[in-house]
Amino acid sequence: MEERKKSLTRRLIKSGALYGGVFFLAFAATVYWTFPYALVTQKLVSEIERSFGLNLEMSEISPHWVLGLKASDVVVVMGGRQGNERRLELDSVMVRIRPLQTILSGPSMALDLQGELGNLRGTANRTRSQEIGLDLNVDGISLGSIPGLADSLGVGLLGDISGNIAVSFPEDSMEKLSGVLDLRIDSSGIGGGMIRGATIPPIDLGRIEPRIVAEAGVLRIDPNLQVSSDDLDAEVMGTLQLRGNLPTSRAELTLRFRPTDRFWEANQMLAGLARAMLSSAQQGDGFYAYRLSGAIGRPNFRPAD
Repeated sequence: MEERKKSLTRRLIKSGALYGGVFFLAFAATVYWTFPYALVTQKLVSEIERSFGLNLEMSEISPHWVLGLKASDVVVVMGGRQGNERRLELDSVMVRIRPLQTILSGPSMALDLQGELGNLRGTANRTRSQEIGLDLNVDGISLGSIPGLADSLGVGLLGDISGNIAVSFPEDSMEKLSGVLDLRIDSSGIGGGMIRGATIPPIDLGRIEPRIVAEAGVLRIDPNLQVSSDDLDAEVMGTLQLRGNLPTSRAELTLRFRPTDRFWEANQMLAGLARAMLSSAQQGDGFYAYRLSGAIGRPNFRPAD
């Protein structure tokens, strides 16, 4: 009798599992083929454009696995007048719902962005208290390809960014972002360019590891970033106050640097003119100090007090 009961129980479990599996597959197939991708895309695009002051263009959006979406040939358009805006191209953007996390704590998605800058993978969550959380792994982001950065400084930038970004902020309020950005920039440097009519030669900065702490929308380099290479010794400190429209975010950064003897010897024709132009920024310890302030879209770069 006992053995008969066990056998019956096993058959019931198997039958339940089979019917449950069939139901889940049918449900998944229904979601896959009937999900309102166009409506979700329109909502997602409008939210991003409203929150970050960006415009998005994409060729198509399609299902990705069972609970995901994939957008191809995505273009992020930032600021500027028609024909003068900055454009960032992404080969693909994949978003997938994480069912268990969504059930337990609120909407949760896995993200995978691939494009000309590099790769960005991680998760995005919205808690029941309407707070957005991002945990992203950065891999091979080209510093020189970040739209507007090199243009605002006037020189080419080299290096590949990797690391982790773990931040959170209230929904619809990027100005209150908090968290930590632990980054590493390999083979960093200045590729040369023109600043105020002066030619800047390529400068090797080596490997640098900035750590940025965000508190209530204020990003702070903590500790101060120290750079030591064959060409340059430098220190960077300061803050960035985020705004809803990112190009209007306000920077208050100080850069102190001192070219090495090796650098001056390798650029003897430049040395005399460069030292004369930098004289107003020279400090007592032999370093030159400059302050970058104002909106990051149009920063003001001048000798520090």
